[in-house]
Amino acid sequence: MKTKYCLLAGWSLWGFVSCGEIDETNLKEYLAQVYLSSERYVPNDVYDLGETTYDYAIYFNKSGYYDTSTEVELTYDASMLDKYMETNTPSYTLKVLPEAAASFGSPRMSLDASQTLGKCALQFDINALRHIQDAEVESNVRYVYPICIEVPQDGTALVNESKSYALVNVRVLEPVATLHGKGGLTVQKVDLFRHPDTSDATVSLVMTLPFENKDFQLNFSYSVKPELVDAYNLLYGTDYELIPESSCTLPPLSLEPGQNQATANIVVDVAGLPRMVGGGTYMLPIEVTGSGNDFIPVESGAICYLCIQQVAKYTGQWTLAIGSTESGVSTTPGTSLTSQLFSFADGKIYKPFQISGGTEGDFYKVMENDASLDGVRKELIICSGWAGTMFEQASPVVYVTNEDYGNGLKKVEVISGMAGGMTYDPARGVTDNSSWYNPATNELHLEYSGTSPWGSWYKFDRTYSSQVVLENY
Repeated sequence: MKTKYCLLAGWSLWGFVSCGEIDETNLKEYLAQVYLSSERYVPNDVYDLGETTYDYAIYFNKSGYYDTSTEVELTYDASMLDKYMETNTPSYTLKVLPEAAASFGSPRMSLDASQTLGKCALQFDINALRHIQDAEVESNVRYVYPICIEVPQDGTALVNESKSYALVNVRVLEPVATLHGKGGLTVQKVDLFRHPDTSDATVSLVMTLPFENKDFQLNFSYSVKPELVDAYNLLYGTDYELIPESSCTLPPLSLEPGQNQATANIVVDVAGLPRMVGGGTYMLPIEVTGSGNDFIPVESGAICYLCIQQVAKYTGQWTLAIGSTESGVSTTPGTSLTSQLFSFADGKIYKPFQISGGTEGDFYKVMENDASLDGVRKELIICSGWAGTMFEQASPVVYVTNEDYGNGLKKVEVISGMAGGMTYDPARGVTDNSSWYNPATNELHLEYSGTSPWGSWYKFDRTYSSQVVLENY
């Protein structure tokens, strides 16, 4: 075979063009190479659904400068495990399956000149695999079937030794129905303050099958476990309250053949739940105990916690506008910032936040000293620093009263005019308090004078508006 070629070269303003031919007849013919397409360790999970065999497809490739027809053989070779372990350190123990545990559908195959991909079926005996697994006394063991690709001595190809073998692992697993979110919280938020007409909320209980469901009709049984609320609170230091079962609609949880997921949308009557200004979480612990089919058991410990989280009235990110008369603190009148407010109710802050300089103790001291006046518990609001993630020296603590301030406003009392100092002194009160809250617009205006813990005079004039509920609260 001859190929025409052209060369182009140039020096300065002169050049030449030359055309000729290359004779390829003397080029060396390289043999094609064959190799396995898979990785050296091939894990496969098979669910025990009554079948007696499992077919695994082995793919192999042929490549090379000149593709010619060739034959390949697939063989069982137990020594390949030792070869694998020379360069690999798996976290589990590997053991070789006996050769009789599987068989090749057609161990010797031909690839014509145009073929670059071939396939062979490796059929495993499920009963043999199950017997071997059940007899194993060690934990963390994986059984492998070692296969090699070879070329007959008279073949027209070479084997790529770097991809010449594979260890096929097949685990026979029990077909277990699993609970989505097992052991965890599934939370649905409700905002009864900004959306007071909310009547109900839906939380979903979901069961899944990790295999293709061709034949099974499953009707799961589940129940509410009230005693788990106290156990959860004790374990995690929370204070969740039980959702009364009488406030819930518990629908059937089932799936049909061809479906792999069952969902029960549990409806909770939130209109009847007490409104907690500081926010709070109601919990419905659920345990799924059966599938209605002994062949498909439910996984052990199938418990989840469905929750209705009532958004705190004041906790959130707010736009903070600094008024023209504010002075004595590190702000600039006329500017707008973002800040976070936190509801502080029933003796605790309802969500964790970052505090700097040891001021956490100061805030709890505020709560202990002043949160309950005349025997009435106050729902406090902590007004954080500028970014809302730390509490610097200008962090007031206030609460909204029921006292009419005029024009539909509510009077705001100041518990601590500047609570972020390292030392809280309740004797340092405030004067000229003209603070108010507008329920219609959800605006909080703080305006008062006071003396800082170090004796300096200051004046607050600031308005919080445009609350955005925080994702993590």
